[in-house]
Parts: sequence; C-alpha cells; structure tokens
Amino acid sequence: GRQMDGEVELVVSAVSGAGAPLRLKREFRIAGGGDQPISMRLALPGARRWEPWRFGEQAMYRAEMAVEVSGAESSRVEDAFGFRDLKWDIGPRRWSLSVNDRPMFLRGACYAPSHRMDELTAEQFAADLRLAKETNLDALRVIANVLPRDFYRLADEAGMLLLQELPLLGTYAYQARADDARFFETTAKEMQAEMVELLRNHPSIAVWIAHDDPPWLPDNADMGDVHVVRQNHSIDQDLKAGFEALDPTRPALPATGETDVHLRLGWEEGTWKDVIDTEPLIVTAFGAQSLPSIGSPVWDDIGDRFPVADDEPSWRYAGFQPVNWAERGVGLPSAHPSLDEYVRASQNYHALLVRVTAEHMRTRKFEPCWGAFVFHLIDPFPAIGWGLLDGARQKKDAPLAALAEAFRPTRVIIDPLSAEPDRPSGVIQRPDKAFSARIVVVNDDPRVAGAGSVRWSVTRERGVGLRGVSRIKDAAQRKSFSGSAQCEVPTAFEPAIHATTASLALQAEGEYVLEATLLMAGEEIDHTELRFSVTANVMPARLRPELPHYLADRLADLRSLQGEKDGLSLVLENKTRPAVLTTMTGLRLDGTLLTRHEIQIETHAGRAPLPRRLDLALGRRVRVYVVTGEALAPGAHTLEADVSVAGVGSGRLLIEGQVPAEAPSAL
Repeated sequence: GRQMDGEVELVVSAVSGAGAPLRLKREFRIAGGGDQPISMRLALPGARRWEPWRFGEQAMYRAEMAVEVSGAESSRVEDAFGFRDLKWDIGPRRWSLSVNDRPMFLRGACYAPSHRMDELTAEQFAADLRLAKETNLDALRVIANVLPRDFYRLADEAGMLLLQELPLLGTYAYQARADDARFFETTAKEMQAEMVELLRNHPSIAVWIAHDDPPWLPDNADMGDVHVVRQNHSIDQDLKAGFEALDPTRPALPATGETDVHLRLGWEEGTWKDVIDTEPLIVTAFGAQSLPSIGSPVWDDIGDRFPVADDEPSWRYAGFQPVNWAERGVGLPSAHPSLDEYVRASQNYHALLVRVTAEHMRTRKFEPCWGAFVFHLIDPFPAIGWGLLDGARQKKDAPLAALAEAFRPTRVIIDPLSAEPDRPSGVIQRPDKAFSARIVVVNDDPRVAGAGSVRWSVTRERGVGLRGVSRIKDAAQRKSFSGSAQCEVPTAFEPAIHATTASLALQAEGEYVLEATLLMAGEEIDHTELRFSVTANVMPARLRPELPHYLADRLADLRSLQGEKDGLSLVLENKTRPAVLTTMTGLRLDGTLLTRHEIQIETHAGRAPLPRRLDLALGRRVRVYVVTGEALAPGAHTLEADVSVAGVGSGRLLIEGQVPAEAPSAL
C-alpha cells in the first residue's frame, strides 16, 4: 500500500467557553497497511477542578482530535473530561474516601432506573438526577449495569458521584466445566475493559465494583454449596486486579457486600431498633418494600382490586414478599380494611426504617461509617418494591420525604436508645424503664460551623382513658420536660458530635413527642421530632405466614408425618436447588405449641441433633425427628413449623399424617 502523510490536531477547551482553546499539532507518516501510536501531552495552566455538587461547580473540558490528510479532514473524535483527585484507603475493616482532599460521607441511593433500557431518555435521566439532588443525595450506586452515555454526561454536569458496577449480579459459573468457566472469565474481562474505556474520562465515577452480591460473601453462607464453590470468588478477585491495572486513579472493589454492608435489619431480619446498635464502614443497601401510591399507573399492571389473598399471584409477581411483610412490615393484606389504608401504613413503615437507618449512619460519620445508600431510588419495573419512586416514577411521599430530611446537609438527629418497635410503624416506651434519647448534630455543609445550641422538649399530647384512682395517679405524674445544651457544630469534614442525652422517667402513659432544634446565632438551622407511645401493653408475637403450597411441596413431603415411640417424624425433600435449612422453630402439633422437645435428624450413624445449618442436597430425603418423650395418639395430626431455607423461602410449613390405632406407623 501507499504511504500516508498527514497532521493530527488536538484542541482542548473549557465546555463553558471560558478562556482560549489550547491547540497542539503533530505531523505523522504511516507506511501502507501500518499503524502508528501518537501520544500528545499539554499543560492547562489554571485548570479548574470538577467538584461534587455540594462543594462547588462542575468544571468540564472537551478534547477534540482531528486527522487531516492532503488538506482534508479524515476523521475526528472528541470526549469531555474533568480534573479531580481521589484519595482512598479501602480494605478489610477500613474505608475512607476523599474528593479533592475533602473527606466525604456519601449520602446515596441505589440506581437501577429501568429493566427496559431502550425506553430510557436523557430527559428521564436529568429528572432523576434533579430528584436525587432535591433529596440531598450526592452519590448513586449504579447497580449491575452500564447505562446509556447520556446518563454519565448528565451525572458529570450534576456533580453526582457514582459507584459503577459491572453487569454481574448474583451467581455465575456455579460448578461450571472448565471450558464454561474460561468462557465466563474471558467475557467478564472483555466487558470490564470495554466499560473502563467507555467511562474512564467521567469525573463523576468514583469507584469501580466488579460484582453485586455474589454467593461467596460471608452474608451468603446460607446458600450452602453455591457459597462454598470458589469460582465466582476467584473471578471477582481477578476483576478487581483488572480494574486496578486498567485505571489506577480510582478504588476498585471485587463485590458489594464485602467491605461494605447490605443492611437487612428491619426487613429481612431484626427490627429498626437493631440498626442503632450497628457500626458499619459503609452501607450500600438498606430499606423496605412499600406499596405504590393510590392512583399510580403501576396498579394498572398489578391490579388494584381489594381485598386480595395474602399470597395473591399478581402481587407475588410484582415482588411482594409476604413473609417479610408479615414478620417485620405492616402485615398481610388480610390485616387491612382497604387498599388506601394499606398503602398509607406501608409507606409510613418504609419512611420510619429509611429515616432511622440514614440518620443513625450519619451519627457515626467517619467513626466508622462513610456512607449510606438507600435501596433504591426508583423501582425498575411496575413493582411492589423498595423504590422511593415506583416503576411509573410516581413518588412515595412519606419515605421520599423521610430520606430528604434525614440527609439534610446540617441535621439534628434523635437516636432513641430506650424505645422499642411498635407494630406496624410506631415507637413505644415502657413506663417502668427510664426514657433515654441521644441527640446528635452532623454537618455536611462547608458553609456551616461554629458555636450552636440544641433545645429539646418532651410533651405528652394525649393521655389514655383512665378512671378512679388511676386517673388521680395519672394527673399527679409529670408530662412535660425540656432542656438545652451548648455545642460546637462540626465542619463538613469532621465527625458528628454528641450534643446531649435526654434521660427521663416517663410513667404517665399516653402519646408523646420529643422535639429537638439546632440553633446558631439565634437562627434555627434544623428541627426534628420523634413521636412515641408510653405504654405497658405488649403486642403478641406475629405468626409467620404459611409457605405457598407450590413451594412447601418442593421442600418437604407434606404427607410424611408419622408417629415414633418417642414422638413423631417428618421428611424434608428439597426439589428446588442446593440450599440450607437455617431455621426450624415454633413447632405446633394440632395447634398446640410444643414447649419441650428436641429436633434430631437421621444420619448413617443413627440420629443426631439438628445442626444450625443443614445442607439440603437436591433430591435427597432427610428424616427429621421431633422428640417429645411421648408417642402420638391414634388419628390425624398436623405439625406446623417455622422454617427458613436461605435463598428459597421462609414461613410456616404444614406436615400432615395419620397414626393408626394399632401402632405408630407411616402412611
């Protein structure tokens, strides 16, 4: 082929148009059929840094490169970029991240805007980013996807930091053959290289993440063999090293849920009160499900008829998790008189959990917590989901407002130390316990710092109906308290401060409100309140909902109950996937709770106690013995048990059987 002579011109200019463009030209000569790498370096005196939106402006620059051959332009490429510095120290039991030498607590949300990527538009991305800023978010975690280029351009312009994940979610390469494992690893690395090359110039991207919630995480130990097999772990570690080689200017994580925490308290386990006892490094998912608002187009997909069955198929298809709703949420549909009331109750609980979690993480700012990401900003499909906006982008007002308040730049926070959860979404205080609440001040606004004061008050707004002596005793009890404390409001780059603790004896039952106000130079900076009930009444424990029959039938032989000389037995038979039984409690025989019993399993060496984690191999039958010390009486019997099989399901399992009159035996 013939030789080609030409010229390459590089032009760098501010996107804003400020200042004169910088130009650099270089001639080249390439032999026919060859190629020639050309690198060009220039200095930008006075270049301005790109800042996260809470700290300043988003200075962006454009680089244009054109190739000219024989006086005519042959090709042209361009890209936008920004100048900003990241410093980090991330590893086991440590996390810190600074942007332009400023440490940042990341107020964030998980972001998966739609399962239909082809329907997303630049206008939707711009609206989502505006909403995020209005909700006081400064970071988004892009979950297991690479979004259209418009999103990253708009995130740069908005000053929104991004945690960017590869499109890897859950389990891959489980017990894969060598050639399949190589194919997956090669494909993942190719995808990684393409993603880094596509997005490396965007200053909004702060962290690379290889894999979302892989099976090898400690929290996924209940997945049994899927957790133990290390193929996913090895690939994810290789991908982390790949990020570090391709782009050493950003931190890289092998997975979410390793150094960071997916906090399930209040929805999958525990209660909102348990959140106050946690001290994670950073929380990359927290929240609860709630119903879409009345009138949302999402109901056109789900169906808004009410009442519905507690395991209504259309609701299950939309993501409804009946066990979580029954045990920790606001209950199942049958517990509510109308859809309107159910929607309101669910969104109120969602709001409570979001607020408590977001505010508590801020009280631990930098000591040790560096961020909190609600799961998630928008439901990606017409769902009964975790989004602050539903799949039709209709707001869930209560949880959205709760997060916006919890993430106010300067915030006074009440940590209720002595209070307890009250279903469905309340807070209660026992009159025989001292009331205690910690009041904390946190600040992320670089314009605010200095001397301040916190004023607080506790007031009973409504009493309980009492008569006779009880009414006289109630009248004599004190029902109003107040106090104040001087404090030094921290800078935006310092941890939160403990302003004061309100410790009181609240013996008069009724509805109370604790209010706290932060003042600086006589001006109110922030105000918050906590509503709670003082009561001696204890709500009974909720029964878990029954497992759907189709799932129960794939976990056990539902007609396997039989009598034994020392009690009874049943058969578990897993027909789903390799799994682990983690819970078998709350046994009821014919409706009566069994209070004294031992659970054993059949092994090759005879009976053995039920282990804390029982591997349920696919297709294997396991006989479980319930030792009560007494033989079953003749007749029909039903055993109920609360079971949890990680990753498969949880709820009440019902096993039936018939004991003949002549002797205990199997059906």
